[in-house]
Amino acid sequence: MKVGSLVELVDDNWLEKHPNVKYPVKGKIYTVRDFEIDDYDEPSLYLVEIINPVMKWDDFEDSELSFYVHRFRELQPPMEISIEAILEMQEK
Repeated sequence: MKVGSLVELVDDNWLEKHPNVKYPVKGKIYTVRDFEIDDYDEPSLYLVEIINPVMKWDDFEDSELSFYVHRFRELQPPMEISIEAILEMQEK
């Protein structure tokens, strides 16, 4: 899984839901925007389709809420294409 991958949410059992925060919906498809290792050393991701406000956390640095990678399954990795192939397509 990497930035640009299409993923499907398979686990929506949130321990708690924060007000004013958008959450992914089980069975919907999303695009990975970025990754981080969160404050609990868990790999987490951000989604293109969901951009939440920066939240103030009691014990951690202020940040946008991310979602654990293990809650998603990758459907399609991003297509890899070389600069040369792009230039060739533009010339046609």
